[in-house]
Amino acid sequence: MQLGLSNKDQKKVLTAFYSLGEVCGTIWDNIV
Repeated sequence: MQLGLSNKDQKKVLTAFYSLGEVCGTIWDNIV
């Protein structure tokens, strides 16, 4: 899937998604 992002930008987005997933997972664990 190309969104017109450079490789560096794609890595940033990917890292942001991973961080978001970690945070959501932690919050989910605290709720459940």
